[in-house]
Amino acid sequence: GLKGIELYQEWLPHLIWMDVRMPVMDGLEATKRIRALEGGRDVKIIALTASVFKEERDSIVAAGMDDFVRKPYRREELFDCLVKNLNVRFIYDVSSPAYTKELTTALNSDSFALLPQELRMELTNALVNLDVAKITQLIRRISELDLALGDILTSHAEQFDYTAILRALHADDTSVAKEKI
Repeated sequence: GLKGIELYQEWLPHLIWMDVRMPVMDGLEATKRIRALEGGRDVKIIALTASVFKEERDSIVAAGMDDFVRKPYRREELFDCLVKNLNVRFIYDVSSPAYTKELTTALNSDSFALLPQELRMELTNALVNLDVAKITQLIRRISELDLALGDILTSHAEQFDYTAILRALHADDTSVAKEKI
């Protein structure tokens, strides 16, 4: 939060992606302080939060944030938020490999059948906790055991589509899948 305030004063950006939970100073306090600075009323501040609770949504608005995006978010959500808050438009190159990249194999519970239970549980915990570094590490380990599955998981992770991975992990166990998702 403190670093964000410093960077705001140095760069005077048009938009700030503000994580709500940060060490030293949380995003709510940082937003209040930025709003009090010169030009602080003009910058768009978008909260990034893992919370879905109404109380946190209310505190985000009260702190002076313009909008929020829930984690895990998808690239499209970020672009939509930019369009909404900055009045920008994007032109997409639909011929680019990144845009046309599709998963050739469906991700389902059978995809994980050959993985050790401990590895599946570690992945579940990392997904539920949105621990991106741990998710990436575990996908690398999975790639060593099953390269095709690793590629599919990497594609989902690059799109921040963690929910699809979690659902596939627990497709046969609906009570776990509903509780975790």
